Amino acid sequence: MDVEHARVYVVDDEPATRDSLTVLLRSYEFEAIGCSSGESFLREFDHALPGCVVVDLRRPGMSGDQLQQRMNSDGINVPIIFLTGYADVSTTVQVMQQGAVTLLEKPYQPNELIDAVREAIRRDREMFRQRAWHQDIASRLNNLTVGEVQVMNLMLEGKPNKAIAATLDVSMRTIDRRRRRVLDKMQSESVPELAQLITAYRRQEETSPPS
Repeated sequence: MDVEHARVYVVDDEPATRDSLTVLLRSYEFEAIGCSSGESFLREFDHALPGCVVVDLRRPGMSGDQLQQRMNSDGINVPIIFLTGYADVSTTVQVMQQGAVTLLEKPYQPNELIDAVREAIRRDREMFRQRAWHQDIASRLNNLTVGEVQVMNLMLEGKPNKAIAATLDVSMRTIDRRRRRVLDKMQSESVPELAQLITAYRRQEETSPPS
């Protein structure tokens, strides 16, 4: 997963508008991909790259807000920048609550769009890093045996080896061995470090949107 590389999708049914936006973005060294419709974007979208979507709010076919709803239902969490000739308050509130980065009213200045794209990509790169970290910790946890998970949970409760051995009805030697394996597989130097890791992992699970 190339977190540093990013892609900007420009969704517009008018070739002239789509081309002018992609040319502008490429002049700032963004990789810009033009899409003639929301359906075209959904086919072109690459989950493996961070990026953002620039789309007109009101457009033929699948409108910008309908595309946003489709993306949310499909678990596509890439940031969206809306462009519009007229923004009523209720629509603005709705798209922002659904996770849009911003809504730019036409005519906007090129630097406004570029700044919005930079912010959107910054957000998406950070989300990518968080997802990659979460997947790494999940992989480490999945590598633990059932017995090691039992020991780990009791370790995190602060129980000493003797109490863990009594609870699980196994020998101290077995507990020592499982404890070492837990720390090794979780790549932690100590129980406090392991506790911090698991706490951060569980917190992210509670606060992250579904992918």
